[in-house]
Amino acid sequence: MIGRALYRLLAPFVLISTLAPAPCFANIALSVQPLVAEFKVPPGSTGRLQVIVSNEGTDPERVLARRTDWRTIADGSITLEKVGAEHSHSITRDLSLSSYQFALQPGEHRQLTLSLSMPADAKRVAASYWGGFIINATDANAPPSALGVAATVFIYNNVDTPTRNVTVQSMRVLSGHDDNKLVVRFRNTGTSYVRPVAHLIIGQAGRVVHDQKITISTVFPGAVRIMTQQLGQLSPGAYRVELSIDYGGNSIIDAVTNANIR
Repeated sequence: MIGRALYRLLAPFVLISTLAPAPCFANIALSVQPLVAEFKVPPGSTGRLQVIVSNEGTDPERVLARRTDWRTIADGSITLEKVGAEHSHSITRDLSLSSYQFALQPGEHRQLTLSLSMPADAKRVAASYWGGFIINATDANAPPSALGVAATVFIYNNVDTPTRNVTVQSMRVLSGHDDNKLVVRFRNTGTSYVRPVAHLIIGQAGRVVHDQKITISTVFPGAVRIMTQQLGQLSPGAYRVELSIDYGGNSIIDAVTNANIR
């Protein structure tokens, strides 16, 4: 059981977790590609792709792959869960790798086949499903209990064409001493996962004082996301704050609010 261990998302839709290495085994480095896999496999069919695991360290490594459920939560972080925790959305038990445990010498890589086999009798409606693997590497000479480094491979599968829709529920600017920030709450009201990209523009007296693109981590169907964006120092005065969110749907959301900075 993996439990509810919480990790911070380091890059959009990609989590690479560096676990605390055992003493004297510090030359461990792991590369996994791709870190995100997207399928469109209907019930009764199988999809495959190649995953390459490489030893980029200077010592021999012992590699172990294990299944995991996962999701992003309200603040954009990722939580790793036991298999099946995502209930009807989980495809983790339908996933397999051609090898789950092997050794790699320095500079060596292994090509694995990742397969998604959707059961023919699965009652999968048009929606998004997801699962994944944790791939862990430890020094080959370390005791079995030693921790090393790990990467996650996150897998999505869309059945048919799930709907995409995002609704902004609130947006406001919180003003404090040298700590102005934008807080936006939005909800994925569709049946597909979305990976939004936002464009933030702050204007004052007809001129743009802040222009920024923001990448937002995956938001699953029905989930709420609270996005907090630091704005830095803003001179006292009245501002117009506009946020456009492109979520891959039929339209782009445009939310506007006014802010008075004192």
